Amino acid sequence: MGLARPKLTREQLVEGKETLKDGHELYQSLPAVISDAKRASTADPTDPASDYFQQKFFDPEGYGNNLELAKKIRAAFEEYKKKDKDGPHFILAWRMYPNKDHPRWQEREGQHACGCGFGDVS
Repeated sequence: MGLARPKLTREQLVEGKETLKDGHELYQSLPAVISDAKRASTADPTDPASDYFQQKFFDPEGYGNNLELAKKIRAAFEEYKKKDKDGPHFILAWRMYPNKDHPRWQEREGQHACGCGFGDVS
């Protein structure tokens, strides 16, 4: 199962940044996110046939909370980055990864479904 992945550490995400000799910063592409947030919003954790059956960290509100977070990130982004009649000058893409160092993610590999991973574009 393991629907929210990849599990990464903060250090792994920061490792992708390099400063070039001329001072430019280069960021490697972020890994894709596999998220179960939308599917988990309608799941039944009492159904033995469900991937979410008796999940300890199951969050049926996760998808809605992620959408609220996306709205707030978008509003903050638009406050600081310009747009004109032709549209925004920049596009922000963001992703949430499970924190590999957190005890929550130390359950048996491949047996966690929570409804919490997410990514969006502003």
